[in-house]
Amino acid sequence: MANQSRRNVNSGSSAGQLNFHQLHIFQMVATHLSFSKATEAMEITQPAVSIQVKELEEFLGITLFHRRPRGLRITKAGDAVLAYSQQIFALSNQLVDTVQEMEDLQTGHLVLAPAQRQGSMSCL
Repeated sequence: MANQSRRNVNSGSSAGQLNFHQLHIFQMVATHLSFSKATEAMEITQPAVSIQVKELEEFLGITLFHRRPRGLRITKAGDAVLAYSQQIFALSNQLVDTVQEMEDLQTGHLVLAPAQRQGSMSCL
């Protein structure tokens, strides 16, 4: 229950909603195991990345990384969040692909021709 009240306080008007931008930033940091490499890949500032990861940690009520002088190490909870984030963004990509395929069907051309029956001949 403490996590739920923490989520409501920190998330403002979107109470209880996961911020996918924060999740994407976390995924990039986890993939690179480096805040600085993630910032380079995303072309945003390191303070912005750090703030977003910290806010995600606060929202979830967990620590995602062990911050060490020799670099980052993802926590067990961070591994679980990473696995879910990979699934979420894979589904997101599938959604975009599906919508694009539907749009292609709506704007494309469909040509119908009568099927020829096997063994029949037509005379003209």
